[in-house]
Amino acid sequence: MNKPSWKIRRRIVIATLIFCAFCVLWIMIRGDERSVLEVIVMCAFGLAGSTIGAYVFGSVWDDKNVMKEIGPRAYEQEPPVIDGPQQ
Repeated sequence: MNKPSWKIRRRIVIATLIFCAFCVLWIMIRGDERSVLEVIVMCAFGLAGSTIGAYVFGSVWDDKNVMKEIGPRAYEQEPPVIDGPQQ
């Protein structure tokens, strides 16, 4: 079992947070319709909060599964080789 790559996951999280920040800034600079904009801002903050929560929860869950599969030395520079069926 190889350690999972978080490179793509990080890019998705960062892109989502940038999108949320752009929405809020755009509304602050150019907003006209107050009630609609309030909903958009609340949804942008909700999306940002849920994205951060899911990223942290997913990271903890993934680390727990890796540690269970590989063991406590899973995140050393060269993780130990697991003996198992050859594929």
